[in-house]
Amino acid sequence: MSDLISRQALLEEIYGSNRPKIYNRTQEVDWIPCKDRLPEEKEGCRDICQMEKVGDDINIYPVDTEHFKASDEVLVTVIDLGDGHVFPSVDNIVNGKWQTYEGDLWKVLAWMPLPEPYREKSLKEENHEY
Repeated sequence: MSDLISRQALLEEIYGSNRPKIYNRTQEVDWIPCKDRLPEEKEGCRDICQMEKVGDDINIYPVDTEHFKASDEVLVTVIDLGDGHVFPSVDNIVNGKWQTYEGDLWKVLAWMPLPEPYREKSLKEENHEY
């Protein structure tokens, strides 16, 4: 219970009463502290290619295959370790590390899944005709 209270206190300190929430269809999705868990990474692979110019043509051919683990992009709360500024952004994890906000300059405090993209309703949906 004290862990829940400390998380709520941290979020209240960062966001005040304007703490963002994302609604995922029927359930509310809240920020997940990085100390509790990180986004799930999935296996992937990509070809590493080399380009070679021959006359006016450019030949591209694979020279190796790289295996990696990556998460989907997620909404993150980041703190600038220099000035303490806290801001939201989007990032993902590849091979266990945040891609953008990793290192000595920033720290990701919490994350949440991205919401579904906005989609304009059709005239039928607005009139509740299906």
